[in-house]
Amino acid sequence: MELVLRNDLGEIERLAVAVDRFCRDEALPDDAAFHLNLVLEELVTNIVSYGYDAQDSGKEIAVRLQREPAGIAVEVIDEGRAFDPLSAPEPDLEASVEERPIGGLGVHFLRTLMHDLRYHRAEGRNHLFFRKPLADGGPAA
Repeated sequence: MELVLRNDLGEIERLAVAVDRFCRDEALPDDAAFHLNLVLEELVTNIVSYGYDAQDSGKEIAVRLQREPAGIAVEVIDEGRAFDPLSAPEPDLEASVEERPIGGLGVHFLRTLMHDLRYHRAEGRNHLFFRKPLADGGPAA
């Protein structure tokens, strides 16, 4: 599945519907759909909110999902500011809500729920790749 989103937070609902449909078509369990939606919603929200300037409303974000024997391969490509989420610091999950800075949980979800995380920047685009593993080609782990 490939979905091209506009640089607009209103696209989050369309993304969730497409991911749910993909997971249903691939007979994946509900928790796999939930994990994929959680991580992709966080990533796309951050790209829209921080990757672009207000005048960049015509920019697009590509989301690709592919079923593989060992899991679901995901790639997110955008033309926003260069940002490697894999180099971002871990959030302090022990700090109280009042002491904790805003942000960082999306990267935390990415790191804890997904595997084989890779990032590179090429031709003015961010490319983030990761996998949602499947146990023996069956339900997502």
